[in-house]
Amino acid sequence: MNQPRRLLIAALVSTSLLAVLAIAGVFFVKRILTDDRPNLSAAAVIGVWKGGDGCTLILSEDRTFQMSNIPVSFLGPATSPNTSIIAVGSGEWSLRAAANDPTDRKTQVSLLFRELDGYPTPYSSNLRSSFAEDGIALFWFVGDPDLGRRFDLEKI
Repeated sequence: MNQPRRLLIAALVSTSLLAVLAIAGVFFVKRILTDDRPNLSAAAVIGVWKGGDGCTLILSEDRTFQMSNIPVSFLGPATSPNTSIIAVGSGEWSLRAAANDPTDRKTQVSLLFRELDGYPTPYSSNLRSSFAEDGIALFWFVGDPDLGRRFDLEKI
């Protein structure tokens, strides 16, 4: 009687493991197939980007950038040594995949500030990307990403 019981338990465990693997596989494939983030290239991002309140980002071919009228929401109030709501900075940029992205698609612009209005440098941050009406938008979340508030930059 022990032998049939062991076989039943082994069959149930095997079936459960296969079900978990199948569900994980479906979610993985769905994420890849429904991922609507752009796969960025240098040619797509080089140029002038504008956002609200006069925020301007210039990404150059030599992988350097200049950014002006940077809202404190980009730098984060916890890192702000001054009370200015805007800053000016420059440094180097690169394209990167988001952390833990199984597709390794280049969907973010990484900014490494070498100079930044009174802020400690080097300072780095990432801009995410999405499709917009007229092409691609670069953005960061303002506060909690779950609230969906974004500051968008559009290429001009």
